[in-house]
Amino acid sequence: MSGSVSDVEKFELTICCEVAKQLKPDEEIIAIGGSSSVVFLGTNTGHVIHIKKQKNRFKVAGSFELPTKQAIRQIEFASALGVVLVLCENILFDFELESFEIVSNRTSVQCIAVNTNPIVDDPFCLQIAVATTSKHLQFCERRNGKMEVVQKLSTEGNVSAMAFSRLTICFAANGMYSIYNITTKSVIPLFPFDPQVIRPQICCVDMEFLVAGMDGLLISVTEQGVSIRPPTVIPSTPVDAMVCCSPYVYIRASDDIMIVSLENARISQCIKAEHAKVLSILDGLIFVATNQVLYNVSMISLEKQVDALFTHGDYDEAISLYQAKLNRSFDVDSLVDFIKLKKKIAFRYVEERKFEKAAELLVSTEVNPDEVISLFEWPSSESILSNNVEDSDGYQFLEEYLLHIRDLHFAQTSRASIDTSLLKLFTINHKLGNVFRLDNFHPNYEESADFLESTVNYNYAAEMWLLAGDAAKAWDIWRRLCCGELEDITFNIDDIIERVSSITDKKLLQDVLTWMIPVSPERCMKIIVATKILDHMTVREMLSGDAKLLRLYLESIPFCEEVAKELCDIYIEDIKAGDLSCRHRFRRLLLKMSVSDRSAVYDKIPAECGVERLLCDSSQSAGDILDKVVKLYHDYDAAELICSHYSPTQPDICLNLLKFLEDRGSEFAAVDGAESRICSLLKCMGDAVDPSKVISVLPESTAIDQVSYFLMRSVAKKQQEQYMLRYKESLLERCAEMEKYNLPNEKIVIEDKAVCAVCNDPISCNDVLCYLKTGYVVHSKCMKYENLCPLTNSLLVPPE
Repeated sequence: MSGSVSDVEKFELTICCEVAKQLKPDEEIIAIGGSSSVVFLGTNTGHVIHIKKQKNRFKVAGSFELPTKQAIRQIEFASALGVVLVLCENILFDFELESFEIVSNRTSVQCIAVNTNPIVDDPFCLQIAVATTSKHLQFCERRNGKMEVVQKLSTEGNVSAMAFSRLTICFAANGMYSIYNITTKSVIPLFPFDPQVIRPQICCVDMEFLVAGMDGLLISVTEQGVSIRPPTVIPSTPVDAMVCCSPYVYIRASDDIMIVSLENARISQCIKAEHAKVLSILDGLIFVATNQVLYNVSMISLEKQVDALFTHGDYDEAISLYQAKLNRSFDVDSLVDFIKLKKKIAFRYVEERKFEKAAELLVSTEVNPDEVISLFEWPSSESILSNNVEDSDGYQFLEEYLLHIRDLHFAQTSRASIDTSLLKLFTINHKLGNVFRLDNFHPNYEESADFLESTVNYNYAAEMWLLAGDAAKAWDIWRRLCCGELEDITFNIDDIIERVSSITDKKLLQDVLTWMIPVSPERCMKIIVATKILDHMTVREMLSGDAKLLRLYLESIPFCEEVAKELCDIYIEDIKAGDLSCRHRFRRLLLKMSVSDRSAVYDKIPAECGVERLLCDSSQSAGDILDKVVKLYHDYDAAELICSHYSPTQPDICLNLLKFLEDRGSEFAAVDGAESRICSLLKCMGDAVDPSKVISVLPESTAIDQVSYFLMRSVAKKQQEQYMLRYKESLLERCAEMEKYNLPNEKIVIEDKAVCAVCNDPISCNDVLCYLKTGYVVHSKCMKYENLCPLTNSLLVPPE
């Protein structure tokens, strides 16, 4: 065993009662006896001080003097019997507790020992071992106020120390420890000691005795002899007194109270008790007395022990100590305190950078993640950008811890702060993109955006502002990235354009499109056309500076009179500027417009645009226009467009063009794309045109593959007409059959007096009858029409 004393105090010396006023100048306290609530202090002059415990406080209740004013060596108290035994010098006095009157006395007594664990049927029987000055050891029983010697044993010398438990008396005499069994009446010598070196000490420990041997050994003894339990070693200090309250032995050595643990054979603590005179155990309580004060040696409360262990860094021992308490007696308050302790230790582990132990406690005690995060100070943006972040191990621990608890139930209320911290940690570790791959990632968006901006992660900052609901800030950052004011390698304009359609604020959408149209005009035009937020006037104002984009916008939106007029003006201006690429679109637009609107445009069209002016001439019929377009302008594209537009209402107009082509077949064949023009013309023909007429006017040079689609369509139409005709016939036949099936098949019962419902003549069994669907029974001869009821004129069976 180590002789060192633990730095953590488990015991304390507390004042029970001050007794200095009860003593004379030359008096000293040299004996203690009694119980945990009634204490007697004996002095060197035969003075006994009576102390009682009242309301958790000890107070002097009185005192008395013994007849012989000599030193009181022992005081034993039998509370059940109301008896106080006082050994004064060599006289044993028997006092009555209530009156303190001497019941009896006995001389020549060396020392006494009361059986601490008696095995006796009579609870009022007091068993006492008495050592006499005549070198005898007597086993006595006190019954009904009388002391009787039961057994007597001679010893080789005067008994200097003695203890009595169960059936065994352990005593020291003439430099030898021995035990005496009162049942077998046998004496077993144990081992010798030098009375010049040590003062013999014996105390009871559960079912055994503990005796003080040579060289600081504390040896366990049983009724069979020396125990097999290894001895406990204490510093080689003269032992003045020794008592035991399992699992600790209390030893008074001069002014020190040494407390030894029998469990680990180590000195648990050494308490300084200046001028201590006496050490005693009364009903499990340890008392120490000086000439001034009566003290109590008690274990410090578990909470104080734990605090002391925590202060000295013995965290595991503090946890084990509190865990043992919970195992002994569980209650909710103690559990709460235990969790607080583990949390406190976890935080201390974080401070000491023992992250593995900290993580285990933080998770097991379900510590609020916000408290853990608050233990770490975020580095400045400058240190992050310069890659000069201190405490990288701490940030690595925090990241792993937060990822571990992120989906645990106790962390859900702190999910936003956890995700915000993870975003910062991933930024510090230069892997920011990975944080957005986390499931259900929902940080504090505003805080995250500010942090990302400070660390020049502008694109992700814009994402956070967007999620925070501040779209204006997000799009302003993207605008600055787009124009080069800010730089971020993660910025991709294509990804940003896709987000434009999600803007719901009209003013913001207008502002964004204003700076984004020059970047990607085509995609922006698709967004403008698809959105319902921007009205026509707003878009027109946005695009007023770019006629081409305005034209694209107008061509993309639904046709209306106002749009048509604006497009006409744009087309005419383009044509005047020499851009003839829009003429086909202009012509299609003119054909869509009303006659009056076309007439209003006529004067605006340049004279060289004869076809367009012809389309606007309200005095011309469709046939006339087609004839002039072909004959005067030889514009077959315009001719096809006219046929395509008028064919639904004037089917023969396509025949007119085909006839013209037949009349001028050789000329038409020389035209580029002649074959494709015929195919296109045939496709635009309506079904109202007679196919035979079409075939008759086709040029002889027309190949079969050019008209195959038209012929298939014509054949399919005829087949469909025939199929529908057959289907109608089949349906009528089916209806007739169903009517027949609906006629009743039940047996018809004719009563004797039944008459025909038509002629009212009696019906006989020889008549030919008809049972009508309407429910009447009539003669067959009375049926004027086979399928018509003669009474109701309703149809019975549809005619074949």
